[in-house]
Amino acid sequence: MARGIEFDSNFSAGLNVDVSKPIMTKEELVRADNAEILPRGGLRKRTGILSINSDPYDFPITQIFSFPKPDGTEELLAVSNQNLYKVNKTDGSLTLLQAINNDKVPYFFLRDNMYFIDTGHEYYEYDGSSVSAVTPSTGEGNDLEPIKRCSMAIYHAPSTRVFFSGDTENPSAVYYSEFNQPDYVKGTSVVHPTRNDGPVRNLTVMMDGLIVFYHYSGRVWRGVDPERDAIWEQFPTPYGPINDDLVNLTTDSLSLVAEGGIMRLSPSIIGVPMDTEVGSSYIANISKDRINNILKNITEPELARSVFDPDDSKYYISYCDDESGSNNKVLVFDWLQQAYSLYTDININDFTKLADGTLYMAGDTYIGNFSDDYQDSIAGEDKIITMNIETPIYTFDNPVNNKVISRIYLLYKNFGPNSNVEVELLVDGELVFGFELEGDNSQKDYLACRKKTTWSGRDFQLRIKNDQYSPTEIYAIGFIWKVGETGGEVI
Repeated sequence: MARGIEFDSNFSAGLNVDVSKPIMTKEELVRADNAEILPRGGLRKRTGILSINSDPYDFPITQIFSFPKPDGTEELLAVSNQNLYKVNKTDGSLTLLQAINNDKVPYFFLRDNMYFIDTGHEYYEYDGSSVSAVTPSTGEGNDLEPIKRCSMAIYHAPSTRVFFSGDTENPSAVYYSEFNQPDYVKGTSVVHPTRNDGPVRNLTVMMDGLIVFYHYSGRVWRGVDPERDAIWEQFPTPYGPINDDLVNLTTDSLSLVAEGGIMRLSPSIIGVPMDTEVGSSYIANISKDRINNILKNITEPELARSVFDPDDSKYYISYCDDESGSNNKVLVFDWLQQAYSLYTDININDFTKLADGTLYMAGDTYIGNFSDDYQDSIAGEDKIITMNIETPIYTFDNPVNNKVISRIYLLYKNFGPNSNVEVELLVDGELVFGFELEGDNSQKDYLACRKKTTWSGRDFQLRIKNDQYSPTEIYAIGFIWKVGETGGEVI
C-alpha cells in the first residue's frame, strides 16, 4: 500500500478531558498542562507569576480588589487573617485599614467612597484615608441591621440604588436602598424574588437589569422605583453559580460557573419570557463535552474564583481538586481561540483587574501578576514551570488496521542551545521510545526534527515536555505511515 502522510499544525480546540481518546478530534489535546494555544493553533509554554512581595506573607491572602479613587488612581486592597489592608503595589507591604471578622467582604463604590460589610458585624465606609462605620440616615424607617448581616452588595446605576443580599437570617431576601443613599435602607425595602429556590447566590448587573442568581435559577429586576415601574422577571435558565464569586462579564456576554458547566449568557436573554425555548444564541454551555470532568472534581467549590481579562481575552478559573483546602490549579479559557488549557502547581485564591490593565492575583503567601519569565517567582522562591502536552491519538483515518510509521516530524521554535524539549512516542498506549528537540546557535527561527522508525501499532500518540528554564513553542507534528505489521524500533 502507498504510504500516507499526516501533518497536524492545528491544536486550536485545546484541552478535552470529557470524551474518550479514540473519538477526540485532531484539534484537541488529551493534556495541556501549563500550555497556551497560539493564534494559528500551535502550542507554547505559559509564562510565570512574579510576586510584588519579596518575603512570604504570614497568612494567606483571601481576597484582593481595587478602589478607584476620585483623583484617577487606584488602591489595591487585600483581606488577610481577617484584616483589611491597603497594599503597596511596589513592594507588597500591607497597611492595616480595619480589623474584621471574615475572610472576604462585599463592597461597592459610590460618591467617591468605598462601602463594605463585615458580614454579621458592621457596615463600613472608606474615603481613601480612614475607615468608619456608616452613619445611618435619619430618614423615616431606616434600618441597617439586616444590611450588616449581608454577604453581597452591588450598585445598580439605572435605579441609583444599592442592593444587598446574603442576610444570614433571611438568605432569600434582597434589600434595596433609597436613591443614591447607601446609608438609608427602609425596613420595608425588602423583596423576595422567589421563596422556592433557596438562598441568593449572586447579585450581578448586566445592561439595565439586576440579576439575582440562585443555585438553579435567576430573577431579573428592571426599572427604577419598586412602587411604580420596577418588575421582577424569571430568568429563562435553570443555572446559577456554585458560589457568589463565579459570575463575570465576558466578551458580549455574562459567564458563570454552574453545576452543569460554564454557561455563557447573551445580554439579549434579558427580557426573554420564561416559556420561550432559548437556543445557543441566548445561552451556551461552553464546557460541555470538553472540560466538565474537571469542574466535577472540584473539592472546595466555595474557594473557586474567576476573572475575565479583556486585554488577552482569557477567562481564568482557580480551584482546588485535592484535599489541601487551597486552590492549586487554574483552568484557562482562551476566548478568541475557544480553547482550554490548565495551569498546574499554581496557588491563586483571588483575582482582580485594575483599570491600568494589570491583572493581580493572590495566594497563600503572595500578591503578584503574570510576567514574561518562565518560572513562578513567588515571595523569594523560584519554581521552573513544567509544560506537559499529550496529543490526541493518531489512527490516520484507519482505526482498525495496524500501521507502521517510518518518520516522525516536529517543527518547533529555536530558542538556542540551552533549550531542550522531551518527546515520547506511545504506541497502542505503551511508551516505546523518547527523543529530544534541541535548539542551536544557528540563526534559524524554527527547526525541524526528523526521526526514522519502524514502530507498528493501531494508534500513536506523542507526549511533549519541557521542565527547563526556557520557553517552548511547538508548531506542527507529522508522521509518514503505511498499513503493515512489521516494525518495533528506531533506526
